[in-house]
Amino acid sequence: MSKICAAKRAEARALYRDRRSAISDETRKRFDEARRQNLEKIIGYAQKVAIYLSTPPEPDTIGFVRSWPRPLYVPVLRTFPKTKSPDWVLLDPGRFDELTRPGWQGIPEPTLEPLADEISPDVIVVSALAADKDGNRLGTGGGWFDRALSRLPERCLRVCLLYVDEIVDEVQPLPHDNSVDVLVTESGCEWTTVSSRI
Repeated sequence: MSKICAAKRAEARALYRDRRSAISDETRKRFDEARRQNLEKIIGYAQKVAIYLSTPPEPDTIGFVRSWPRPLYVPVLRTFPKTKSPDWVLLDPGRFDELTRPGWQGIPEPTLEPLADEISPDVIVVSALAADKDGNRLGTGGGWFDRALSRLPERCLRVCLLYVDEIVDEVQPLPHDNSVDVLVTESGCEWTTVSSRI
């Protein structure tokens, strides 16, 4: 495994993006289905879930969203390039196709107006390009998820979706970084050392 220090983050991001892009469609679909099942085992109890909407070759969340039995909080990114901060809507999974369209950088985005109030989910599902067993993430570089995590209640379970080979020895955190509680991959679920929910 590898260590990812602050000075090497851009290089590491490019490496993990290239690795993801090299995964065949067939393998990706198999991994996505296994990861979806593992995610459901971890958060199947949750009443209020916040989750990102993925684009390939990220770990898929769209299949999970479509199969979830209750409305979910999903991000609205229309204002993100300017504000660098997320807004949220409560999306009915059964109306996913009707209520979303390609948005900023091709990310699926709900057409609904953002909620006026802060959200208070039981669980938030975030992405990363790599993470370590202490719950430190290597994000995509925009700081979006760290801002989202910093605004959530302490009791909220923080879940990160990855490919199993993206769990590394160490990701050196930056001062604004927020850690996660559990890493979910196609191979299973791994609670991090920072989690108080084990």
